[in-house]
Amino acid sequence: MQQHIEVVLADGVTPVNVALTARSAQRLQLVPGKEVLVLIKAPWIRLGDEGEPGDNALSAQVSAIEEGEEMSEVLLTLSGGETLCATLSAAQLAQQPLRPGDAVTACFSAEQAIIATLI
Repeated sequence: MQQHIEVVLADGVTPVNVALTARSAQRLQLVPGKEVLVLIKAPWIRLGDEGEPGDNALSAQVSAIEEGEEMSEVLLTLSGGETLCATLSAAQLAQQPLRPGDAVTACFSAEQAIIATLI
């Protein structure tokens, strides 16, 4: 059985919704206030304008773009200072031209976020 939990990032205000099984939550000994690490693979992060659908839609600013032949890395800074990395294909980057300083929304589903703890 899957459940959704909300993790508040280090800034103390930004929520991230994470889906996991009850068994995983129990195995990780999750309790309110426990420090966890939330991992999201870069290809799972979609970039869009405000209002982009998804369990998680985080306001961010493009801090850098490392262009590659096939895939590019887009480094994002959240309002609390946390960094996300999204990867976009050359075609996606051509369709959605981005520059450092641009405001974007980083979207991903709760099923694409992974929690890690030091048990």
